[in-house]
Amino acid sequence: MSEPARLNAMNAEYESAKKSPAVTWVLWVFTGGIGGHRYYLGDIGYAVAMTLVNWMTFGIWGLIDAFFINQRLRLKNRDIYNQTSYRYGINLYSGMPANQSSNQPYYDS
Repeated sequence: MSEPARLNAMNAEYESAKKSPAVTWVLWVFTGGIGGHRYYLGDIGYAVAMTLVNWMTFGIWGLIDAFFINQRLRLKNRDIYNQTSYRYGINLYSGMPANQSSNQPYYDS
C-alpha cells in the first residue's frame, strides 16, 4: 500500500473510531448519575464505581466529574489515534512511516 493510501486509511479508521464530545456530554446530562458517559469512554471500573457510590454523595460526584470529561475524552481519542497509527506503521513524531530510517529524507510523491 502506498504511503498516501496508508495515511488515508489510517485517518478514515481513526475518524470512525474516535469518541464524540457531543455524545459524551449528552450521556453525562442524561446518565451522569450512573456513569453512562464513563461506560461510553471505556472507563468501566470508574463507571461501576460511579454507579454504586454516586447515590451516597447525593450526585456530587457526577457534578464534579463534569470538570474532567473533556480531559478524559482527549486522552481517549489520543489513545485511539496512537493505536491506529501503530497498526498502520505511521511514525507519529516525524510524519514518516515507522519502517523508514529517519536519516533519509521523506518525500511525499
